[in-house]
Amino acid sequence: MFSLSHLRSLVVAILFLLPGAGAEAFFQTTTVEGTIGRDLGGIWLLVHNTAPQFRVRIDKDAAASRMQVGEISAETRRLLGHGGVVITGFKDTTALSEARSMGVFEGDVILKVNSEVVEDLASYKEALETVPEAMFLGLSRPALRRSEARVVKLRYSATVGELDGQSAVVSEQVDFRLLESVLPFADELEKANRASEPWTVTAEQVAAVKGSWHKLPLPERRPFVRGEYAMTAADSYDSSLRRDRNIDDTIFAVVGKLQGSPMLGGGQRIMVWGFRDFAPGKASGTMVDVTMGSAPFPISIEFKGTFEMMRLADWADTDNEVIAERKAAEDRKKAAAYDDIELAPDVPAVPGP
Repeated sequence: MFSLSHLRSLVVAILFLLPGAGAEAFFQTTTVEGTIGRDLGGIWLLVHNTAPQFRVRIDKDAAASRMQVGEISAETRRLLGHGGVVITGFKDTTALSEARSMGVFEGDVILKVNSEVVEDLASYKEALETVPEAMFLGLSRPALRRSEARVVKLRYSATVGELDGQSAVVSEQVDFRLLESVLPFADELEKANRASEPWTVTAEQVAAVKGSWHKLPLPERRPFVRGEYAMTAADSYDSSLRRDRNIDDTIFAVVGKLQGSPMLGGGQRIMVWGFRDFAPGKASGTMVDVTMGSAPFPISIEFKGTFEMMRLADWADTDNEVIAERKAAEDRKKAAAYDDIELAPDVPAVPGP
Protein backbone atom coordinates (compact mmCIF):
# COMPACT_ATOMS: atom_id res chain seq x y z
CA MET A 1 0.00 0.00 0.00
CA PHE A 2 1.25 3.55 -0.85
CA SER A 3 1.02 5.32 2.52
CA LEU A 4 1.52 8.94 3.56
CA SER A 5 4.97 7.99 4.88
CA HIS A 6 5.87 7.01 1.33
CA LEU A 7 4.53 10.36 0.16
CA ARG A 8 6.67 12.11 2.77
CA SER A 9 9.82 10.39 1.44
CA LEU A 10 8.90 11.26 -2.15
CA VAL A 11 8.34 14.93 -1.34
CA VAL A 12 11.69 15.16 0.46
CA ALA A 13 13.47 13.51 -2.49
CA ILE A 14 11.88 15.91 -4.98
CA LEU A 15 12.78 18.92 -2.84
CA PHE A 16 16.40 17.81 -2.62
CA LEU A 17 16.63 17.19 -6.38
CA LEU A 18 15.33 20.60 -7.38
CA PRO A 19 18.15 22.86 -8.70
CA GLY A 20 19.44 25.35 -6.19
CA ALA A 21 22.30 27.71 -5.51
CA GLY A 22 24.54 24.78 -4.65
CA ALA A 23 24.08 22.87 -7.89
CA GLU A 24 27.29 21.24 -9.08
CA ALA A 25 29.14 22.41 -12.19
CA PHE A 26 28.54 20.70 -15.51
CA PHE A 27 30.25 17.39 -16.29
CA GLN A 28 33.69 17.88 -17.87
CA THR A 29 36.47 15.55 -19.04
CA THR A 30 39.98 16.15 -20.44
CA THR A 31 42.35 14.11 -22.62
CA VAL A 32 45.93 14.82 -23.76
CA GLU A 33 47.30 14.30 -27.28
CA GLY A 34 51.06 14.57 -27.73
CA THR A 35 53.42 16.16 -25.20
CA ILE A 36 52.55 19.62 -23.89
CA GLY A 37 55.66 20.05 -21.74
CA ARG A 38 54.43 23.16 -19.93
CA ASP A 39 53.03 23.33 -16.44
CA LEU A 40 49.94 25.53 -16.65
CA GLY A 41 48.50 24.27 -13.39
CA GLY A 42 46.56 26.78 -11.34
CA ILE A 43 43.48 28.97 -11.27
CA TRP A 44 43.26 31.39 -14.20
CA LEU A 45 41.10 34.23 -15.45
CA LEU A 46 40.47 33.61 -19.15
CA VAL A 47 39.40 36.58 -21.33
CA HIS A 48 38.25 36.25 -24.98
CA ASN A 49 38.03 39.06 -27.53
CA THR A 50 36.55 37.91 -30.84
CA ALA A 51 34.65 39.09 -33.92
CA PRO A 52 32.45 37.16 -36.38
CA GLN A 53 34.02 35.82 -39.59
CA PHE A 54 32.24 34.75 -42.77
CA ARG A 55 32.52 34.60 -46.56
CA VAL A 56 30.63 36.55 -49.23
CA ARG A 57 30.63 36.38 -53.01
CA ILE A 58 31.35 39.72 -54.68
CA ASP A 59 32.02 40.96 -58.21
CA LYS A 60 35.65 41.83 -58.88
CA ASP A 61 34.69 45.21 -60.35
CA ALA A 62 33.03 46.26 -57.10
CA ALA A 63 36.12 45.25 -55.12
CA ALA A 64 38.91 46.38 -57.43
CA SER A 65 37.45 49.57 -58.85
CA ARG A 66 34.96 51.06 -56.41
CA MET A 67 35.78 49.69 -52.95
CA GLN A 68 38.37 51.63 -50.96
CA VAL A 69 40.62 49.76 -48.51
CA GLY A 70 43.38 50.65 -46.07
CA GLU A 71 45.69 49.13 -43.49
CA ILE A 72 44.05 47.91 -40.29
CA SER A 73 44.69 49.65 -36.97
CA ALA A 74 46.90 48.24 -34.25
CA GLU A 75 43.81 47.65 -32.09
CA THR A 76 42.11 45.63 -34.84
CA ARG A 77 45.28 43.62 -35.40
CA ARG A 78 45.33 42.78 -31.68
CA LEU A 79 41.69 41.71 -31.87
CA LEU A 80 42.20 39.44 -34.89
CA GLY A 81 45.64 38.16 -33.97
CA HIS A 82 46.92 38.75 -37.52
CA GLY A 83 46.73 41.16 -40.47
CA GLY A 84 44.21 42.09 -43.15
CA VAL A 85 42.91 45.22 -44.88
CA VAL A 86 39.91 47.26 -43.79
CA ILE A 87 37.17 48.55 -46.10
CA THR A 88 37.27 52.31 -45.55
CA GLY A 89 34.53 53.37 -47.98
CA PHE A 90 33.11 53.27 -51.51
CA LYS A 91 33.70 55.64 -54.41
CA ASP A 92 30.00 56.26 -55.12
CA THR A 93 26.52 55.48 -53.86
CA THR A 94 26.02 52.79 -56.52
CA ALA A 95 29.06 50.88 -55.29
CA LEU A 96 27.87 51.30 -51.69
CA SER A 97 24.42 49.93 -52.53
CA GLU A 98 25.84 46.97 -54.47
CA ALA A 99 28.27 46.07 -51.68
CA ARG A 100 25.55 46.15 -49.05
CA SER A 101 23.35 43.92 -51.18
CA MET A 102 26.24 41.43 -51.19
CA GLY A 103 26.67 41.65 -47.40
CA VAL A 104 29.76 43.89 -47.33
CA PHE A 105 29.98 47.00 -45.12
CA GLU A 106 32.42 49.76 -44.33
CA GLY A 107 34.65 48.68 -41.45
CA ASP A 108 34.73 45.01 -42.50
CA VAL A 109 38.24 43.51 -42.63
CA ILE A 110 39.25 41.45 -45.67
CA LEU A 111 41.20 38.37 -44.56
CA LYS A 112 41.15 36.29 -47.74
CA VAL A 113 40.52 36.63 -51.46
CA ASN A 114 39.36 33.15 -52.45
CA SER A 115 42.09 30.99 -50.86
CA GLU A 116 44.77 33.73 -50.85
CA VAL A 117 45.57 35.10 -47.38
CA VAL A 118 45.53 38.90 -47.09
CA GLU A 119 48.00 40.43 -44.63
CA ASP A 120 48.34 43.97 -45.99
CA LEU A 121 47.59 46.19 -48.99
CA ALA A 122 50.34 44.63 -51.08
CA SER A 123 49.08 41.07 -50.62
CA TYR A 124 45.49 42.22 -51.24
CA LYS A 125 46.38 43.81 -54.58
CA GLU A 126 48.41 40.75 -55.53
CA ALA A 127 45.49 38.46 -54.71
CA LEU A 128 43.11 40.55 -56.86
CA GLU A 129 45.31 39.97 -59.91
CA THR A 130 44.50 36.25 -59.83
CA VAL A 131 40.71 36.81 -59.83
CA PRO A 132 38.73 36.72 -63.13
CA GLU A 133 35.26 38.26 -62.65
CA ALA A 134 33.93 37.25 -59.22
CA MET A 135 35.47 36.05 -55.98
CA PHE A 136 34.82 35.02 -52.40
CA LEU A 137 36.00 37.41 -49.71
CA GLY A 138 36.82 36.09 -46.25
CA LEU A 139 35.68 38.88 -43.92
CA SER A 140 35.78 39.77 -40.24
CA ARG A 141 33.32 42.28 -38.79
CA PRO A 142 34.95 44.03 -35.79
CA ALA A 143 31.82 46.18 -35.43
CA LEU A 144 30.15 43.07 -33.95
CA ARG A 145 32.99 42.17 -31.60
CA ARG A 146 32.29 40.49 -28.30
CA SER A 147 34.23 39.76 -25.13
CA GLU A 148 33.87 36.98 -22.57
CA ALA A 149 35.57 36.20 -19.28
CA ARG A 150 35.61 32.95 -17.28
CA VAL A 151 37.52 31.37 -14.45
CA VAL A 152 39.47 28.24 -15.43
CA LYS A 153 40.83 25.49 -13.21
CA LEU A 154 43.78 23.70 -14.77
CA ARG A 155 45.43 20.83 -12.91
CA TYR A 156 48.67 19.54 -14.43
CA SER A 157 51.12 16.80 -13.50
CA ALA A 158 53.88 15.12 -15.49
CA THR A 159 56.07 12.06 -15.14
CA VAL A 160 59.70 12.58 -16.16
CA GLY A 161 61.75 9.63 -17.38
CA GLU A 162 64.45 8.71 -19.84
CA LEU A 163 63.74 8.87 -23.55
CA ASP A 164 66.49 8.16 -26.11
CA GLY A 165 69.07 8.54 -23.37
CA GLN A 166 67.81 11.93 -22.25
CA SER A 167 65.53 13.16 -19.48
CA ALA A 168 62.05 13.94 -20.90
CA VAL A 169 58.35 14.05 -20.06
CA VAL A 170 57.00 10.55 -20.67
CA SER A 171 53.39 11.08 -19.54
CA GLU A 172 51.10 13.96 -18.58
CA GLN A 173 47.80 14.28 -16.76
CA VAL A 174 45.67 17.37 -17.32
CA ASP A 175 42.29 18.42 -15.98
CA PHE A 176 40.88 21.53 -17.73
CA ARG A 177 37.64 22.97 -16.37
CA LEU A 178 35.60 26.08 -17.10
CA LEU A 179 33.85 27.27 -13.95
CA GLU A 180 30.29 28.48 -14.03
CA SER A 181 30.30 31.67 -12.01
CA VAL A 182 29.11 35.27 -12.11
CA LEU A 183 32.12 37.59 -12.22
CA PRO A 184 32.08 40.87 -10.26
CA PHE A 185 32.42 42.90 -13.48
CA ALA A 186 29.78 40.94 -15.46
CA ASP A 187 27.49 43.97 -15.87
CA GLU A 188 30.29 46.14 -17.23
CA LEU A 189 31.29 43.43 -19.68
CA GLU A 190 27.73 42.94 -20.87
CA LYS A 191 27.33 46.71 -21.39
CA ALA A 192 30.44 46.79 -23.60
CA ASN A 193 29.15 43.81 -25.63
CA ARG A 194 25.75 45.42 -26.21
CA ALA A 195 27.56 48.48 -27.58
CA SER A 196 30.13 46.33 -29.49
CA GLU A 197 32.88 48.32 -27.79
CA PRO A 198 36.42 47.13 -27.05
CA TRP A 199 36.79 45.75 -23.53
CA THR A 200 39.98 45.00 -21.60
CA VAL A 201 40.13 43.60 -18.09
CA THR A 202 41.82 45.91 -15.57
CA ALA A 203 44.33 45.05 -12.87
CA GLU A 204 41.71 45.94 -10.25
CA GLN A 205 39.21 43.52 -11.79
CA VAL A 206 41.79 40.73 -11.86
CA ALA A 207 42.59 41.40 -8.21
CA ALA A 208 38.89 41.23 -7.30
CA VAL A 209 38.55 37.78 -8.89
CA LYS A 210 41.83 36.61 -7.39
CA GLY A 211 40.46 36.94 -3.89
CA SER A 212 36.98 35.59 -4.54
CA TRP A 213 37.18 33.04 -7.41
CA HIS A 214 36.21 30.08 -5.21
CA LYS A 215 33.07 31.69 -3.76
CA LEU A 216 31.65 33.57 -6.76
CA PRO A 217 27.87 33.13 -7.16
CA LEU A 218 26.61 30.62 -9.70
CA PRO A 219 24.43 31.73 -12.64
CA GLU A 220 20.69 31.28 -12.25
CA ARG A 221 20.62 29.11 -15.38
CA ARG A 222 23.62 26.97 -16.24
CA PRO A 223 24.68 27.40 -19.90
CA PHE A 224 26.28 23.95 -20.34
CA VAL A 225 25.60 20.38 -19.24
CA ARG A 226 28.72 18.69 -20.60
CA GLY A 227 32.23 19.63 -21.73
CA GLU A 228 34.89 17.50 -23.42
CA TYR A 229 38.41 18.94 -23.81
CA ALA A 230 41.46 17.72 -25.71
CA MET A 231 44.77 19.41 -24.92
CA THR A 232 46.77 18.84 -28.11
CA ALA A 233 50.46 19.47 -28.85
CA ALA A 234 51.32 21.13 -32.19
CA ASP A 235 52.84 17.96 -33.63
CA SER A 236 49.53 16.18 -33.00
CA TYR A 237 47.30 18.75 -34.75
CA ASP A 238 44.85 17.25 -37.22
CA SER A 239 44.13 18.75 -40.65
CA SER A 240 41.33 21.01 -39.39
CA LEU A 241 43.64 22.71 -36.87
CA ARG A 242 46.45 23.08 -39.40
CA ARG A 243 44.12 24.67 -41.97
CA ASP A 244 42.97 27.35 -39.56
CA ARG A 245 45.01 30.53 -39.73
CA ASN A 246 44.31 31.32 -36.09
CA ILE A 247 45.63 27.99 -34.79
CA ASP A 248 48.07 26.42 -37.28
CA ASP A 249 51.31 27.94 -35.91
CA THR A 250 50.53 27.80 -32.18
CA ILE A 251 52.50 25.75 -29.62
CA PHE A 252 49.56 23.70 -28.41
CA ALA A 253 45.79 23.99 -28.34
CA VAL A 254 42.86 23.18 -26.09
CA VAL A 255 39.87 21.98 -28.12
CA GLY A 256 36.64 22.18 -26.14
CA LYS A 257 33.29 20.71 -27.20
CA LEU A 258 30.55 22.00 -24.93
CA GLN A 259 26.93 20.84 -24.96
CA GLY A 260 24.43 23.59 -24.23
CA SER A 261 21.76 23.22 -21.59
CA PRO A 262 18.35 22.10 -22.95
CA MET A 263 16.81 24.78 -20.70
CA LEU A 264 18.57 27.42 -22.84
CA GLY A 265 17.96 25.85 -26.24
CA GLY A 266 20.76 23.28 -26.25
CA GLY A 267 23.16 23.26 -29.18
CA GLN A 268 26.90 22.65 -29.29
CA ARG A 269 29.68 25.17 -28.89
CA ILE A 270 33.23 24.41 -30.01
CA MET A 271 36.02 26.58 -28.60
CA VAL A 272 39.67 26.20 -29.61
CA TRP A 273 42.39 28.09 -27.73
CA GLY A 274 45.76 28.13 -29.52
CA PHE A 275 48.55 29.03 -27.05
CA ARG A 276 51.37 31.21 -28.41
CA ASP A 277 53.05 33.28 -25.70
CA PHE A 278 53.98 32.62 -22.09
CA ALA A 279 55.31 34.78 -19.27
CA PRO A 280 55.28 34.30 -15.49
CA GLY A 281 51.62 34.19 -14.51
CA LYS A 282 50.36 34.95 -18.03
CA ALA A 283 49.53 33.14 -21.27
CA SER A 284 47.94 34.33 -24.52
CA GLY A 285 47.12 33.24 -28.05
CA THR A 286 44.44 33.10 -30.72
CA MET A 287 41.12 31.31 -30.66
CA VAL A 288 38.20 30.02 -32.69
CA ASP A 289 34.67 29.93 -31.27
CA VAL A 290 31.95 28.15 -33.26
CA THR A 291 28.32 27.94 -32.12
CA MET A 292 26.14 25.36 -33.84
CA GLY A 293 22.58 26.64 -34.07
CA SER A 294 19.50 25.93 -36.20
CA ALA A 295 17.51 28.35 -38.32
CA PRO A 296 15.63 25.98 -39.02
CA PHE A 297 18.50 23.94 -40.55
CA PRO A 298 21.89 23.55 -38.82
CA ILE A 299 24.08 26.61 -39.23
CA SER A 300 27.43 27.55 -37.66
CA ILE A 301 28.26 31.02 -36.35
CA GLU A 302 32.03 31.52 -36.23
CA PHE A 303 33.93 34.01 -34.09
CA LYS A 304 37.71 34.35 -34.16
CA GLY A 305 40.15 36.50 -32.23
CA THR A 306 42.51 36.44 -29.29
CA PHE A 307 42.57 35.44 -25.64
CA GLU A 308 44.71 36.04 -22.59
CA MET A 309 44.98 34.21 -19.27
CA MET A 310 46.03 35.73 -15.93
CA ARG A 311 47.02 33.35 -13.13
CA LEU A 312 45.03 33.92 -9.96
CA ALA A 313 46.22 31.19 -7.60
CA ASP A 314 47.64 27.70 -7.24
CA TRP A 315 45.28 24.89 -8.14
CA ALA A 316 42.83 24.25 -5.30
CA ASP A 317 39.50 22.53 -4.66
CA THR A 318 38.10 25.21 -2.37
CA ASP A 319 35.36 26.06 -4.88
CA ASN A 320 33.93 22.55 -4.56
CA GLU A 321 34.01 22.89 -0.79
CA VAL A 322 32.02 26.13 -1.04
CA ILE A 323 29.55 24.46 -3.45
CA ALA A 324 29.11 21.55 -1.00
CA GLU A 325 28.46 23.99 1.85
CA ARG A 326 25.91 25.89 -0.26
CA LYS A 327 24.17 22.67 -1.22
CA ALA A 328 24.03 21.48 2.39
CA ALA A 329 22.53 24.82 3.44
CA GLU A 330 19.99 24.63 0.63
CA ASP A 331 19.08 21.07 1.58
CA ARG A 332 18.55 22.14 5.18
CA LYS A 333 16.36 25.01 4.00
CA LYS A 334 14.24 22.68 1.86
CA ALA A 335 13.94 20.16 4.69
CA ALA A 336 12.85 22.92 7.08
CA ALA A 337 10.23 24.05 4.57
CA TYR A 338 8.97 20.49 4.39
CA ASP A 339 8.77 20.22 8.19
CA ASP A 340 6.17 23.00 8.13
CA ILE A 341 3.88 20.86 5.95
CA GLU A 342 1.23 19.07 8.00
CA LEU A 343 0.26 15.64 6.74
CA ALA A 344 -2.59 13.52 8.02
CA PRO A 345 -1.54 10.35 9.85
CA ASP A 346 -1.30 7.11 7.90
CA VAL A 347 -4.59 5.28 7.53
CA PRO A 348 -4.18 1.83 9.11
CA ALA A 349 -4.75 -1.16 6.89
CA VAL A 350 -8.15 -2.82 7.22
CA PRO A 351 -7.72 -6.21 8.90
CA GLY A 352 -8.54 -9.15 6.74
CA PRO A 353 -11.37 -11.58 7.49
